[in-house]
Amino acid sequence: MSMQSQASPHDVIRVGTAFSAVGCYLVLGTASLVPMRETGGPSFIVFGAGLAFLFAGLTCFVRARNGLLHEQPVALHGRRPSLHRAAVIATAGTFVMIVAFAAIAARPRDIGLSLPFAHMQTTGETVGRTIVTLGAVIAWIVLIGWTVNAVRRLVR
Repeated sequence: MSMQSQASPHDVIRVGTAFSAVGCYLVLGTASLVPMRETGGPSFIVFGAGLAFLFAGLTCFVRARNGLLHEQPVALHGRRPSLHRAAVIATAGTFVMIVAFAAIAARPRDIGLSLPFAHMQTTGETVGRTIVTLGAVIAWIVLIGWTVNAVRRLVR
């Protein structure tokens, strides 16, 4: 059995820098400030993905600054984790908005479902939209719960 070593603050900052660089590129690319290939999708989705990467990078920076490395819970070290919670909620929020767009406004397409023991092909978009919409609703419920919990902890 091998023992995993804990990530150093520099490792976490490197990951945060990579996330932030990708996020900056996507955000600046949608604003036509840097050259970017045509994405084939709505530019605000690419912008939202860029924001998600930026917020994920911010989360890494906050974790490294507070000494919250590897998989340690946020409550360690007796520090106030409000900035960390805000960054996590912002990251999750941008992903939830992208999923909500896919559920509501995406163009019709054929939906296929593959499972290890069955395969189903349907040409109707109703099944696909229903599955994605249920996922979006669950994601919104989780995000709202995280936000309410974070606000309650902040008010205390």
